[in-house]
Amino acid sequence: MGGTSWLTASDLFAELAKKPSNVHTVSSRWLEQGRIFALEKNGVRIYPRYAFDAMVEPVPLLREVLKVLKGRSPFQIAAWFESTSTYLGGKRPREVLEQDGLAVVMAAQRMMEGAVHG
Repeated sequence: MGGTSWLTASDLFAELAKKPSNVHTVSSRWLEQGRIFALEKNGVRIYPRYAFDAMVEPVPLLREVLKVLKGRSPFQIAAWFESTSTYLGGKRPREVLEQDGLAVVMAAQRMMEGAVHG
């Protein structure tokens, strides 16, 4: 959890001075659409900063990554984004997501496939 900024919906939108009329409705809609994920801390949803671009829109390929990781808990997803990946040259998925989201999707697919022996 310490490797990235975790923000409430209000904090996230306020950070970039882009505050829709109901930030919680917007973030809840994105959650329902599978565009982002959130953890819960003290009864409040918190979102990883890396899930959003400079315009406070979900990083487009995050949705594809979340489809691949479907069935994993939000904590497991957050842990995966924080862990280094051999499929990403030793980088963390969160470090690569915005610049090369397709590589992150592929890394998630490979991780879900597991070790292939032959």
